Amino acid sequence: MQYSTLYLQRTVSRYLSITASAALLACAAVPGAVSAAQGRMLPQHAAPRGLRSADVANGGRVMVGSLRGVNSTQDAFVAGLRRLRGYFDGRPHMLGAVRSANGAITIGAFDATLRGAPVRGIAITAFEPRGGSRVGILFDYSDRIARSINPLFERVRGMMVPSSAPAVSAAAVKPLHAIEASDGTVDARIPAGWRPILLRDGAFAATGPDGSEVDQEVSLNFADPRSSLAGTPGWPALPYTAEPAQALSAATRYVVQRGGPDSHLHIERETRVSVPPGMGTAAELIGTETLRGGRPGRFDGVALVSPLGQYGGWSLSVKMISAPAETFQRELPTLLAIFESYHVNQERRGEQVHENIAAGWRQTQAILQANAEVQQRNSAVFNASMANARNVQDSIDRSTAGFVHYLNDTTVLQHVPNGETGTVNQNFATGLIRADPRNFREVPVSEYQKGIHY
Repeated sequence: MQYSTLYLQRTVSRYLSITASAALLACAAVPGAVSAAQGRMLPQHAAPRGLRSADVANGGRVMVGSLRGVNSTQDAFVAGLRRLRGYFDGRPHMLGAVRSANGAITIGAFDATLRGAPVRGIAITAFEPRGGSRVGILFDYSDRIARSINPLFERVRGMMVPSSAPAVSAAAVKPLHAIEASDGTVDARIPAGWRPILLRDGAFAATGPDGSEVDQEVSLNFADPRSSLAGTPGWPALPYTAEPAQALSAATRYVVQRGGPDSHLHIERETRVSVPPGMGTAAELIGTETLRGGRPGRFDGVALVSPLGQYGGWSLSVKMISAPAETFQRELPTLLAIFESYHVNQERRGEQVHENIAAGWRQTQAILQANAEVQQRNSAVFNASMANARNVQDSIDRSTAGFVHYLNDTTVLQHVPNGETGTVNQNFATGLIRADPRNFREVPVSEYQKGIHY
């Protein structure tokens, strides 16, 4: 892919800046008194062959190098760890690992000893299919790593990008101006000449004069043709599939068949993305498409397919960038800047969701009341309807809580031995569960309890 190196550069910087602290919280902090290692330099040791080493003023050491002959993200991570053979006193003990949504970046925590001194650190690998894969190692005394981790990550971020990668300068990004939804739920920034085509209910989509487009949390609702919901106004019929690539292709064909812009998708790469339990299935999709006027284009983004509902409803949500193929690489910095400018007012969005739920509940109550007046002699039917309404409301509440967690990139984590729960960052939860799966688990949306999880 022509733009893969630039995309890797942005992915490394963005993913490390967002994920670093959360990935380490489960592994980095060591209880105890003030570090006896405070102010001491790590034992001197020549860097392994192929790695450049540098000590950081605030404590700790970083080592960075290139990886050759790796064919996958897993190959890159294994090859990166092999570089450490003979450097520490013994084989490092891995504590856990996390992987970026697009599968390019892997971050793993480890314990080791260096000339008798206990150390704790992080191994980072960035896989680039066309070459230029990198490995970065950062570590410090075990009882000092919690304080030195941020400077260490800052030092290694720039070093993880291949030297051949094009620089992403401010000049490469077109000037952007702010736009805000009339319902107050979302705001973003777009260049002159671009126009928003969706800006409400926490969703954002904008298109440029050349057909480029940026989508954030854009959703389409469908009803499986075999379900009881089929034929209901506002629920177009489309067979359900849990596969994000198939769902996106089917939804695109549906729009084209009903008068939308002629478009044909060709998905070149699909990488599964982890989502909270009960939210469905998601994948990063990269490929080509036909833009307005028949122009060939490229796209890159994430598609999420919700689970099939009780009555046969399901939805497809996308976060995506696209542009004409010949200008995709040049426009990528601007597309990413627009994509990253998207911001949801979580307080207002939460109020809106609850307002919609309340309106739906009032409508349900009105229908139930009308049914009760018509069937007032049949109390059994009425009571059954009320019980069903409460079940539906409980289901809506759980789904709403799960959706809010998805927007906030959070989840509910449970300490298994004592049953205590709490809301935490998704990446922190993943790292903690992988580090200690016996004592921690992620609570699925189906187990949310009123007054405890939301």
